[in-house]
Amino acid sequence: MYGQFLLSLAALSVIVFIHEFGHYITARWSGVGIEVFSVGFGKILHSFVDKRGTKWQFCAIPLGGYVHPKDSDNNKVVGSKFKEAGTTRGVLVAIAGPMFNFISAFLCIAVLAFTFGFPQFSSKIAEILPNSSAIGKLLPGDTILKINDQEIVDSLVINVKDPIVTIEREGKVLQFQLQKPQSESYKILLENRFQKMGLISAIANAFWYVVNGIYDSLSRVWKAIASLNLMGPIGIMKTGMQVQKHGLAAFIIFIANISIAIGALNLLPVPLLDGGRILIFLISAIIRRPIPAIYEKGLVYISVGILAAIFAIGFFVDIKGLIR
Repeated sequence: MYGQFLLSLAALSVIVFIHEFGHYITARWSGVGIEVFSVGFGKILHSFVDKRGTKWQFCAIPLGGYVHPKDSDNNKVVGSKFKEAGTTRGVLVAIAGPMFNFISAFLCIAVLAFTFGFPQFSSKIAEILPNSSAIGKLLPGDTILKINDQEIVDSLVINVKDPIVTIEREGKVLQFQLQKPQSESYKILLENRFQKMGLISAIANAFWYVVNGIYDSLSRVWKAIASLNLMGPIGIMKTGMQVQKHGLAAFIIFIANISIAIGALNLLPVPLLDGGRILIFLISAIIRRPIPAIYEKGLVYISVGILAAIFAIGFFVDIKGLIR
């Protein structure tokens, strides 16, 4: 169990590091200075300053990190200020983090499809997680045929409350009604199936996997916020521990999905996120002058409130999941 926890923690930390490294390396290529590259949050365990004046620090809580671009007249930091980078360079630096997430997810899926196989949809149940309303009704090995009157063809999304689920079990067709509070999932894991592909097919399928993943991640974020059912870091690691039981390929897909989700989340037009930085640069380009500091400061305060609320909901959902 501890090994699964540490592996999930390491995977999440690497995903965040890749995101922040995208910002860092693109800033360097663009001539923008970086004052701090932090791996994790909280108490600093170790730090050093490189020859370009960037402080690298490793912190006690490895659930995240950040890159702080140059915003002062610190001559020890090589490069220009981020706000003076101009629209093109500023947008490139801001979008680089999510793009590195998408590229790493693409590489994971492409290599997996070429060497082991591309994930194929299956409606066969692999596992019923603890506290699921399906316990005592559905079993591992059951094949889901219908949700209410909707036949299952190439995807399974249960977005209705108290559905009637039609399954096939040992040649028999059975029906069960599941109960679910509006803010919780059904906690059903489906079987993983894979189809090995040639190089071109692997690349093409990996590309569309990431594109569809970005769309799905953004749509799920809004639904999760509306239903107060966000998953925080603890929930992500718990899911990662469950997925590891189904093999390396399933865990690689999990890593790719989380990487896509983190990249997509950061594209939301909230000032403290990458999407918000991009929006500010674009607005400045349209009005041909920097946004007045008082307005930008106000947007930052609003975004702090929004993100604090989102993280609080995620933390609450995680704790509620641990108590059950």
